[in-house]
Amino acid sequence: MANIRPVMLKSEYQINPIGIDAVQPRLSWQIEATRGLSQIYGSDVKSERRIGTVPILRGLKQTAYHILAASSREILDPDKADLWDSGKIESSETSQVKYSGKPLKSGMQCWWKVRVWDQDGQASEWSEPACWEMGLLEQKDWSGAKWISIDHRPDPGSKEDISVGDWIWYPEFKGHQTVYLRRYFNVEQGNKIRSAKARMAAYACGMLYINGIHVGDCGTLLYTTDFDIAKYLFPGKNTVLIQANCWQNMNTTQASAGALFGLSVKYENGAEAKVLTDNSWSAAEEIEGDWKGIDFEPKNWKNAKVVLKYGDPPWGRIPVAPKPFPSPLLRRSFELKKPIRQARAYICGLGYYEFYLNGKKAGDSVLDPGQTNYEHYAFYATYDITKQVRKGRNAAGIMLGNGWYNQDLVWGGLVYGKPGAICLIKIDYSDNTADTIITDENWKASEGPVVFNNVYAGETYDARKEIPGWSEPKFIDSGWQNAVVREPLTPKLVSQQIPPIKRMATVKPVELKWPVASDQWSADDKNHLLTNHSPLTTHHCIFDLGQNFTGWVKLKVKAPAGTTIRLRFTEVLYPDGRIDPNSTGVFATGVVQTDYYTCKGKGIEVWEPRFTYHGFRFVEMTGYPGKPYLDMLEGVVVHTSVQRNGSFTCSNDLLNRIHKTCLWTEISNLHSIPTDCPHRERCGWLGDAHVSGEMTIYNYDMALFWAKYMNDIETSLGMGGGTATGKPASPGIPCNISTGKRTCGEARPDWGSAIVQVPWYIYLYYNDTSVFEKHYPHMKRWVDYLTAMAKDNIVEDGFGDWCPPGDNAHMQCPPVLTSTALYYFDARLLSEIAKLLGKTGDAEQYGRLADQIKASFIKKFLDPEKMTFKSQTADAVALYLDLVPDGKRAEVAKSLNTDVMEKHSGHFTTGIIGSRHLYWALSDFGYDSTAYGILAKTDFPSFTDMFSQGATTLWEAMVPAYKDGTKPVFSFNHPMQGGFDAWFFSGIAGINPDARQPGFRHIILNPHLFGQLDWVRGIYHSVNGKIESWWKKEGTDLVWDVAVPPNTTATIYIPAENEAHVTEGGKPASQSSGVKFVRIENHRAIFEIGSGTYNFRSKI
Repeated sequence: MANIRPVMLKSEYQINPIGIDAVQPRLSWQIEATRGLSQIYGSDVKSERRIGTVPILRGLKQTAYHILAASSREILDPDKADLWDSGKIESSETSQVKYSGKPLKSGMQCWWKVRVWDQDGQASEWSEPACWEMGLLEQKDWSGAKWISIDHRPDPGSKEDISVGDWIWYPEFKGHQTVYLRRYFNVEQGNKIRSAKARMAAYACGMLYINGIHVGDCGTLLYTTDFDIAKYLFPGKNTVLIQANCWQNMNTTQASAGALFGLSVKYENGAEAKVLTDNSWSAAEEIEGDWKGIDFEPKNWKNAKVVLKYGDPPWGRIPVAPKPFPSPLLRRSFELKKPIRQARAYICGLGYYEFYLNGKKAGDSVLDPGQTNYEHYAFYATYDITKQVRKGRNAAGIMLGNGWYNQDLVWGGLVYGKPGAICLIKIDYSDNTADTIITDENWKASEGPVVFNNVYAGETYDARKEIPGWSEPKFIDSGWQNAVVREPLTPKLVSQQIPPIKRMATVKPVELKWPVASDQWSADDKNHLLTNHSPLTTHHCIFDLGQNFTGWVKLKVKAPAGTTIRLRFTEVLYPDGRIDPNSTGVFATGVVQTDYYTCKGKGIEVWEPRFTYHGFRFVEMTGYPGKPYLDMLEGVVVHTSVQRNGSFTCSNDLLNRIHKTCLWTEISNLHSIPTDCPHRERCGWLGDAHVSGEMTIYNYDMALFWAKYMNDIETSLGMGGGTATGKPASPGIPCNISTGKRTCGEARPDWGSAIVQVPWYIYLYYNDTSVFEKHYPHMKRWVDYLTAMAKDNIVEDGFGDWCPPGDNAHMQCPPVLTSTALYYFDARLLSEIAKLLGKTGDAEQYGRLADQIKASFIKKFLDPEKMTFKSQTADAVALYLDLVPDGKRAEVAKSLNTDVMEKHSGHFTTGIIGSRHLYWALSDFGYDSTAYGILAKTDFPSFTDMFSQGATTLWEAMVPAYKDGTKPVFSFNHPMQGGFDAWFFSGIAGINPDARQPGFRHIILNPHLFGQLDWVRGIYHSVNGKIESWWKKEGTDLVWDVAVPPNTTATIYIPAENEAHVTEGGKPASQSSGVKFVRIENHRAIFEIGSGTYNFRSKI
């Protein structure tokens, strides 16, 4: 019997999945030793216990496999197969093995198992059986299910005729500016007010104050916003003030900023008073004192400037924001008359949905389905509902939210339509008959308690409108309206194979600050458009959860019916303790992340939102009538439920904190797409994706996630609104964003590189060539597009080394250099990919192109006398991508080290492209102390300086602390800055893939920082098994424990001046079983090893 056995059987990267669409699922397994299994110890990395106290048999290999697949476990158990019997296949492959049996049909279950042969030709036992289940492969398999929704009456919009003035601004315009606009007006004494309304718009956004009270916000040019202001007025002198913001990335012309306002006070006697924006308003860009107060006397304020007449181009007339519709509830009861063997539900609800059976929610996912380009396809999910249905009366219910399908407040052009759902419930009875229940006109519909929801702005929930038992069988729905049948909301339904978004953790508040200034926020807010409720009380408090993250809060409250609790979410505070919404995007989106909960008044009420999420650390609560307490809310961490695949720890607390910060940042931004930030834009920018791609893979199981993202890129091809130079978009070229904003611009050369890099990482880390087979034409078109753009092989356009310390004004490496470098990288990778696909002509063509680009790059950018490309980013990128002349790499690395140590006193100057490569470029050429020193710096720019300012996630850009204590307006949760974290695994722990044997079939183990750290432990769960690198210093010795999984090999690089200085297991390394000495190179002894656990020791 073999000393190995197959374990961890997966289909399409999943254990026993249901509802897959792949007609030839890819199967995989890992090899485990059956004797001498290592003990796996816990997280006590300071323990003296090593990786394994019992040595694993070394050099274990798979030489062949045999797969059986059957339509039932009963057939499979006696080693029979009615779907596929592969026979003995001479192969060492354990992943990406395609099913090659009989054609598969919708809903079919496939049971399978595998046995393998070892290096001695001995067969293993059969594995434990595994299973996969097919989804719905064709439209006809939906059994006539229809898209349904509720019949909302069309919203006529505002019936109130409120005049507005012209667009005004501070007379001296700047590209990024906050201005304050103020005007007094009079309310008649003794004349009763019948109504008082205001209408406002601002670009980018504005906050409205009446008599010092914050009334609400507005933003973007999509809509004007109406406010009922009667309760804020009193006889005599009143004041209106607008705080308006313009975003720095907008066009730096006066017409890219403005505020528009109109106020109408109507009296019982028929009189009307108006206040409109014009040049009679006062304007300031700096304020002091009680600038919102009625008695405030403006000093050094100027007359506002009319920048655009209302109705004139380019902004024209702005429509009034429509009244939002409550989220629909859909239900149907049904009778099952026989004992049930199995039940499945297939469902898609757009934008988001929750599915209920007999009063209980199906599954534990949230914010389903994952975001896609809906004009191409949407995801459906498959639920095993066997235990939720029963013989007799049953009921199904669907609650719908807007999600990304009906996002109508932020970034224009994102509305696909009103929410709807399609569902098929399939019941298989014990007597082999079946029933189906489908969505059609027989379902019932009603409005639910979620009266407003928007992924950016938040959710409003009125518990008084709850309908108890609405999804239960006994509920009487005779008062509900019939559901309406809709045209298909998307042309194609595809099974959702990426891990769903889930509640992943909770975060307890660490501090409660109460009270704070009572004028911060008050009752009405255009985002939620609540009506007929009294002003919130002046009881304000702020919860500090101690960690910036993505999700929402669970609120626990006891209050009278009709009490409205308002929750606002921000990353940072103003120096005076108020919440600061700027970093979460109010200047760009015009909305503040806000949830409302209106109590039903029945004991303790516990609530979480369903159809929104926030990026935040601080929560401001307003409206609670009692004294707040710390435990009345807790944070709920929400993200795509990718499995943790790697871990890194070391002897240095700062490095551990940096790594933890990277993890919090990355996981905050995995929401079915790799978002740039979890609050402001929430879009899948291509540049952000490729610079952080490897970091995500080292830490999480990202195979399905990145494959899905490649589909997002493909379905966005040619959708860009044009190039940066104003030329029309090119067909088949990626957008800068996939998915997210439409017409976001054609991908610039450095961002669009993701279409080549991301598939390469999927191949490199998972041995997956399917992305090449599917996306090769688009990758090739991209490189050809760059070739047509280039002049003498140089690409001029690009965003550049985005967000270096101090932001883009301090970018030291020109975009032309990074764009040309990535053009080279794309061409080189495309040549390799073409070779793998057997496209010899293409491989040669793009290989020659890469050589030509390299020659032109060196000629244009290299200073041959100083042997530098003139910046840290330029040198690091050139070294990492092999753009340095032969024999000159060490000289360029020396120049890079000099730049860091001498020109910048040990600090980095790199943005997101340079930082990804900087540490590798230094450590690989012996400058470990410099790489470590950058991380260990305490003054700006440094991680310690960022942490001293309260950071718990990575900032969009490092900036020094502002003297007035305020924070910059950019995001404080931006994973594009975390690409360097991959070096913690590949550089410090030394775990690297080998492109010649991808998927870690061969591993390069080459750790660093022996002179700076006392110990390091890195773990990576590859598709072939767990890899461990655990080294520590003992006096002048380096002790290094290594675990190499079965069916793999490794090359290790251990510090040593000669072979004799290295031992393994207490004997000379070259005499140890499974260890082969190769050579001495750069003060390292290089050995080849097979699978197993090893204990090396050398002098350092």
